[in-house]
Amino acid sequence: MPTFTPNDLYRTLKAVLEASGASAEESNIVADLIVDAHLGGHDSHGTESFVHYIEQVLRGEIVPGAPLDVLQEREAWLTLDGNWGFGHVVVSRATRTAIEKAKNTATC
Repeated sequence: MPTFTPNDLYRTLKAVLEASGASAEESNIVADLIVDAHLGGHDSHGTESFVHYIEQVLRGEIVPGAPLDVLQEREAWLTLDGNWGFGHVVVSRATRTAIEKAKNTATC
């Protein structure tokens, strides 16, 4: 069984994700979080899940490049649709959006 350094693992995962159609930004987010999960001892959310993600991309169950659509929005909240994008990417983008909303509404 091959042994990877964290950087080697990150680069390998990123390359496979990009080959499957994911953008550089998406590949960076997913690979980074998978390596972090693996290093934290959560293999079920790390390297063990990676093959399943690629299989889901190939079956059309995960859509690389899917937009994050705003369905409803008010000053302090919003409802989003990730359109079957990578969960890692959807949550990352949604979190950034929520943080900006919180800053703009003095809720933090």
